[in-house]
Parts: sequence; structure tokens; C-alpha cells
Amino acid sequence: MREATIDVGGAGDGITRRWVRAIRLALNVLLVGSICYLSTEIGFAHKFPPHYISALWPTGAILFSVLVATPIRHWWAYILAAYFTSVINDARAGFPISAILFIVAGVIEVLIAAVGVRRFAGGLRAFDNLQSLVAYIIVAVVLAPFTSAFVAAFAGTLDHYWFYWRVWFLSEAVAFVMLAPAIPG
Repeated sequence: MREATIDVGGAGDGITRRWVRAIRLALNVLLVGSICYLSTEIGFAHKFPPHYISALWPTGAILFSVLVATPIRHWWAYILAAYFTSVINDARAGFPISAILFIVAGVIEVLIAAVGVRRFAGGLRAFDNLQSLVAYIIVAVVLAPFTSAFVAAFAGTLDHYWFYWRVWFLSEAVAFVMLAPAIPG
């Protein structure tokens, strides 16, 4: 006659695995938040007069690369981490409308780019063949910055709307061409 055994450790192992995954996610989110903070500071440090606009803004391309490589259910945490310090700085400054518009435009941009590249360009395999590469260029390099520039351009004066639109579009497109492909998935 065999004795029945009960695996009491099984339930504890599941809880332990969930805690390990939660801690790993939290550390990844903190790392992404720190990197995005530093990239934003780099962007601010390279603003040129007279309009004080940065020619290259790396934060969007970095966040995009993270979103393409991570499960969609975690995107909210990475987006929050990426823009957390910007929101804190904007709160200290009294939430200027231009800062809010930049954040909204940035979130719109990375979401369009990440969803589009995952859907049409094969996600992390976007550079594996010509068809995926063309889809990446259309979605991430052209469509996402093109769309978000309409929101971001309102941060400038209405007299110079199209100037700000062009600057946003070009600086974001350059980041998606130069930086995002270089960031490993």
C-alpha cells in the first residue's frame, strides 16, 4: 500500500517566485527610471539658444526600446518611471502648460511607436529583414514623431507653431534612427 504525500512546499514556491518576479520588475523599473532621468538631463544640457531646444532627445527612444522588449501589462510602470522626475520637476515649477504638453506628446509618441513596431515590424525582430525595417521606419521614425509633434508644438508660441513642430519631429525622428536600434532588447 502506497502512502499519499502532500507537497506543502509547492504553494510556498509559487509565492516566492511571485515575490522574486515582483522585485525583479521593481528593480528594472527603477533602472529604466534612472536611465530616463539621466537621458532627460542630457537632453536639457544640450539645448541651444535662442529657442533652447535640444537637437536630440534620447528619452523617448530609450523608453520605446524598453516597451518593445517588455510585456504590455508592465508598460504603465515603465512609462510612470520614465516620466516621474519630469512630473516632479514640473510640479515644482507650477505645472507649466508647455511641460505638460511635452509629457503628453512623449507618451503618445512612445505608445504609437511601441504598439506599431510590435504589430507591424516584428517587435525585437524589426531589424532582421527589409520588410520589418521599412515598417520600423514608417511607424517609429516617421508616424510616431509626426503625430506627437502636433501636440508638442503647442508648447511654443502659436506664431512659431510649425517651427516647434519641425524641431520636435526631427529631434525625435533622429533619436529613433540613431539610438533605438543601438539599444539591445
